Amino acid sequence: MSNRARDGLPLVALLAATAAIAAANPQPLASGGRLHSALQIKPGLWQFDDNAKVTGEAVFPDAVLAGVPEGQRAQHLAELRQMISRPSRERECVTQAIFEQRLFAIETSCKRTVQSNTPARLEIQTECEDVSGSLKQHKTAQILATSSTSVTTSFHAVNSRAGKSMTVNSVENGHWLSSNCGNVHGIEQL
Repeated sequence: MSNRARDGLPLVALLAATAAIAAANPQPLASGGRLHSALQIKPGLWQFDDNAKVTGEAVFPDAVLAGVPEGQRAQHLAELRQMISRPSRERECVTQAIFEQRLFAIETSCKRTVQSNTPARLEIQTECEDVSGSLKQHKTAQILATSSTSVTTSFHAVNSRAGKSMTVNSVENGHWLSSNCGNVHGIEQL
């Protein structure tokens, strides 16, 4: 499973820093709100190399354990932690529409705030809570662009529940490969 698929904020957001987004002031985004950007990314085939580190106890949403028998949960959680920590390499065909959808989509239980919004840097903080209020997540994602074809994202996420916490720190480097995506549709694991 790729980091983009597992953490709620697709890491393709690291493309964000290749151009300016409209406002420079922090903007809270309510669950129903949507931010449109003036950002223009270089569309096409991108490759992403990700390295993540997980510390603390295994704290995941209840939905992750749904259907897993009680006796197998500890093993399942250990496997999830190991999968998250495994380096990954992926390719993805990215368009402006995909970028907009992934970067600014809001889960109904989350509040997202854009902290920094410049042509070279985008920082987003996200606070989420499950329906019962027992699981909370605080995440900061920072996207830096060295050029329109090379970007780096890092994120720091803390999940907490009942006095336990799990921290995930990830750094992903992305670079543009081609304007032609060939037969790549969605995220392709390499």
